[in-house]
Amino acid sequence: MNQRPNAILKFLEGNWTCEDTLYISGKAPVINRYDETMAIKDKDTLMITAYGLKDTPITKDMIIAITDDNVTMRQGDFTATGKIRGNRVVLVNNDFQSRDYEIRLYLMADTYLYQMDTFEDGLIISAQTSYLKRKP
Repeated sequence: MNQRPNAILKFLEGNWTCEDTLYISGKAPVINRYDETMAIKDKDTLMITAYGLKDTPITKDMIIAITDDNVTMRQGDFTATGKIRGNRVVLVNNDFQSRDYEIRLYLMADTYLYQMDTFEDGLIISAQTSYLKRKP
């Protein structure tokens, strides 16, 4: 069994600056800017620490498991599954807390783009875009 970190984790490992924009139906966009560190814990687990969102750093684990071109992403109780398409990962979760989610990860050289759309009753109710730039 391969115990080396998968390609997505290897890409994400490092220090990033992040600009996160959350669009919620009927509300003004919420923009957060902060630094983020991603460290590999094991072959499928990434430890993500965000600095500057709160008084103290926020750390969470994210599991990203790859089998062939199939991907499973898990954080806490949330799980999404999907496929790798070149340097893009497309994931879905149909029915987490009565909502559906579509997630796209774009892995582009020194840029990582995370997009998540949230649907309720077939209608989009929020969209989140995180633009991360790798620190030198």
